[in-house]
Amino acid sequence: MKNMVKLFGIIAIVALIGFSMAGCEEEEAITYGYNVYISPDSATVEKGNTQTFTATVKKEGSDGSSTTSGVNQTVTWSVEAGSIPGYPNLDAGTAITQGGVLTVSASQQTDAYNANTLLVRATSSYDGLEGYASWGRVIVTIPNTN
Repeated sequence: MKNMVKLFGIIAIVALIGFSMAGCEEEEAITYGYNVYISPDSATVEKGNTQTFTATVKKEGSDGSSTTSGVNQTVTWSVEAGSIPGYPNLDAGTAITQGGVLTVSASQQTDAYNANTLLVRATSSYDGLEGYASWGRVIVTIPNTN
């Protein structure tokens, strides 16, 4: 009888430990990443005209959370011609300012190979670490006026 009481006591203790540990499951850690969003997200700009873009850098969590609070909003703007490097060439007058204002030169080369496009990019080194950056991009269409 003593052994049976001991056995029930051990079973009760094991069950109690198992029950109390069931609520102690380890929480999954939330990971964060930074993304750059450009507005407008597409544009058509005729030769000789300008388009202003804005960039927003967001800290986004794996739990679906998103914030701009405390996030450095400084970005570096750049523009490239077409989707294939060198086709067409970027005209000397086609440029984007660090304020996000794109100017398409009146003599900007366009051709059928690239659907007359420019690629505008905003890059953020969000955490100040060299080599760790995120960027957003927008395809700009230039109507063919040739």
